[in-house]
Amino acid sequence: MLNPSAKLLIEEPDTVRRRDARHLDYRLADQHVVELIENALAHADEEVEASV
Repeated sequence: MLNPSAKLLIEEPDTVRRRDARHLDYRLADQHVVELIENALAHADEEVEASV
């Protein structure tokens, strides 16, 4: 039985799986998505720091 997070990763078309013995590694298939998420997190962090 899969936990909900693992199920989301398996069903998501933008993820790539790699099996290493009994372990599965997941990563985003598109580097642009990674950059978008990193930028969003950086800007969210800036807003929190500016309001303090």
